[in-house]
Amino acid sequence: MALPLTDVARVQVYKSWAVDSERDTILAVIIAGVSARFEFEIKRDTVLQARSQDFDVDPGEFLFQVEAWPIDQGTNVVKVFTDFDRVFASASEIDADDFTVDEATGQVIVDKSDIFTGFRVLRITYDGGLAADLTGLDALRPDIVSAATRQVAFEYESRQRLGMRTQNLQSGDQVNYLDPGEWMSDMQRVIDQMRPAGIF
Repeated sequence: MALPLTDVARVQVYKSWAVDSERDTILAVIIAGVSARFEFEIKRDTVLQARSQDFDVDPGEFLFQVEAWPIDQGTNVVKVFTDFDRVFASASEIDADDFTVDEATGQVIVDKSDIFTGFRVLRITYDGGLAADLTGLDALRPDIVSAATRQVAFEYESRQRLGMRTQNLQSGDQVNYLDPGEWMSDMQRVIDQMRPAGIF
C-alpha cells in the first residue's frame, strides 16, 4: 500500500471546505489513487519500513538496486548476506567494510568481497522508503504534500468532466478519476525529480 501523500483535512483547508461526509469519502478514494499512481510513476515503494530483499547474482555483478529508497541507516544499518544455500545465517553476512551504500539512490555496491552467483543468493536488509507516514513526508518533502493536495482537489473538481473514467468499488460506490497520465504541472515536476534516471 502506498504512502498517503496528503489527507482529507489538508484538501479541506486548501479549498476552504467544511466537513462533508459524502465529499470526504470521495476525497479519501482520490487520495489513495493519487498516492498509488505516484508510487507507480516513481518506480519505487514509498513507505519507510524495515525490508529484506533477495537478489539474483550474475558473474561480475556487484551493484544492486533496492526497491525502496532513500535508505535510512538511522535505526538499522544495512546488512548484506551471500549464501549459495539461501539460508542467510549470520555466518553468511558480509563485513560492512566490504560494501558501500548510496543512501540517496538506494544502490548497494559489493566490491570488496567475493559473492556467490546464482538465483536469489544475495540478501540485503535495510530500512528504506520516503517516510513512515504523512507527517514524516511533510517534514521531509513538503513540496510533494502540497502538489498532491492540489492534485486531489483538481481531480475532485474534475470528476464529472468528459474523458473521466469510472471505477467500481467493493462497497458498490463508483468513483470517477482522471486518466492516470494526467498530472498537474507541479505534481509532474515532483514525479520527474523522484523518478530514477533514464526512466520516462
